[in-house]
Amino acid sequence: MGDLDGSVSAITPDLPSVEKLPPHPGAPIRVIAADDSYVVREFLSATLQATPQVELVAVCSNGNELEAAIETHPPDVLITDIRMPPSGGEEGLRVAARLRETDPDVGVVVLSQYAEPAYAIALLESG
Repeated sequence: MGDLDGSVSAITPDLPSVEKLPPHPGAPIRVIAADDSYVVREFLSATLQATPQVELVAVCSNGNELEAAIETHPPDVLITDIRMPPSGGEEGLRVAARLRETDPDVGVVVLSQYAEPAYAIALLESG
């Protein structure tokens, strides 16, 4: 629930701060999308590019590309798969957790086809 003053910050801690929002109302939201599945990447790319309020700054197929894209094109929002190459492990989860530490104003959306409660718990614990 919100604070007594009407604030909802306790409910929505992952929303970007006012300072991180686009500089003016017409500025697009900068998004990076990462997934090792070609079909998912193409869907995200087509959907996000069709949205005028979004600037798709990078589309990545693995954790290495994702890390480089974040350095080169700092996003307002990251959409990432949990499991990606190069390790085939939790590359997306690790990058998302690291990003939450280094730039907590970036919104993070995590996608997964795995119904593993441990992934959700790890994400919640990392903020």
